[in-house]
Order: sequence, then structure tokens, then C-alpha cells
Amino acid sequence: MGAAMDAERSSYAEFVAGLAAANARITELEALVAELRQKLGKNSRNSSKPPDLPQSGFFCEVSRA
Repeated sequence: MGAAMDAERSSYAEFVAGLAAANARITELEALVAELRQKLGKNSRNSSKPPDLPQSGFFCEVSRA
């Protein structure tokens, strides 16, 4: 019966460790969501930064013939 109790304790300890790790990850993700929500609410009118320019296609060369 001692080996069965040790295995049960080990399984419980692994469960508790996994639960703690999951809770830590949830906390990290909640902070990330809050940060992204804050960024999403900003635009060029309420942010101190100018809007990002598109990476391509915004400026084009004009040939003058």
C-alpha cells in the first residue's frame, strides 16, 4: 500500500505543479491582452506617435518625360 500512496502523492504533486504553471501562463496572457487592448485604442489623434506608413506602395516614382 505504500507504493500506491507514493504514486498518488506524486500524481497530485504533478497536478498541482501543472495547475500553478497554467495559472502563471494565464496571468502572462491577461497582461498581454491588456497591453494589446491599450494599443488598439490608440490612433494618430490620441497617441503621441504618428501613424505607421505602409511598408510598400505608399510612395511611387514619377517619371517626368
